[in-house]
Amino acid sequence: MDISELEYDSLHEGNFEDSTFISDITAMSGTEPNRRAWNEFSALLNSGSVLEIGPGTGHVLAAARDSGRKVAGVEASAAHRAFIKASWGIEDIFGSLGELPPGTLYDNVIMVNVVEHVYDVKGLLKELRSHLSPEARVFISTVNAQGIVGKIAGTYWAMFKERDHVSFPSLSSLRHLAALADYRLDRSWSSELPFETPIGCVVAARDYLRDRRKAGRGQSASRFQTAAGAGISNDTNRARKKRLLSAFYRLAENVDPTRHAIGALHRAATVKGILIPGESTSA
Repeated sequence: MDISELEYDSLHEGNFEDSTFISDITAMSGTEPNRRAWNEFSALLNSGSVLEIGPGTGHVLAAARDSGRKVAGVEASAAHRAFIKASWGIEDIFGSLGELPPGTLYDNVIMVNVVEHVYDVKGLLKELRSHLSPEARVFISTVNAQGIVGKIAGTYWAMFKERDHVSFPSLSSLRHLAALADYRLDRSWSSELPFETPIGCVVAARDYLRDRRKAGRGQSASRFQTAAGAGISNDTNRARKKRLLSAFYRLAENVDPTRHAIGALHRAATVKGILIPGESTSA
């Protein structure tokens, strides 16, 4: 998004400071650590300590801690930091990288759905370098600028509903980012949830038609509203929809015939990469 850093700060400051995001994730993930997600991530990581940047509700961080890992988190939201400490008893939760204890090194870093919220991604990775052990692995998962839905729907893509989404990378830009920040891109790939591309296209079409109808009635369009306010009337309905969506993804995981092909074409909804500190390469 072509905005100044000052404009971005004003957008980002209040994002996720209420309890809406916490309620959404708790509705989908329950009140137990997310061991399923952690098992998926841990297969990509080294042994040793784990720092999660943007842990949100801390479900994954709690699962990592329960598996015997030493864990810490960097979470910009005060509401989320309080929730993690109260719910999981994890005390090493900091508001920024600058608050991490000097000299503390981590063997692994997880950043899931974080990069899109970051104004200066290169600056973040450069600052992170001083907290990484020599063989550390940095796992990034974020939205894919080359995804089919974004290419078709443009600004009606659901990822634009979050007003502080300012960085949309692709596989090639992850490689470029690694070179700029003095990392080596060890591996990169594209993937998505079951039926995420067709669902994303349907949601974008729905929002487009809604805006056309509003324009016909002389009302302003609303495609840049936050996802938190996107057509869900109350917390009860919201939680019910999140639970149904979570159940759908679990049931559909092995029956979607398209997502693996879309991923192979690097056009799935997310890009993922593993960065290793050291001499950068352009390979």
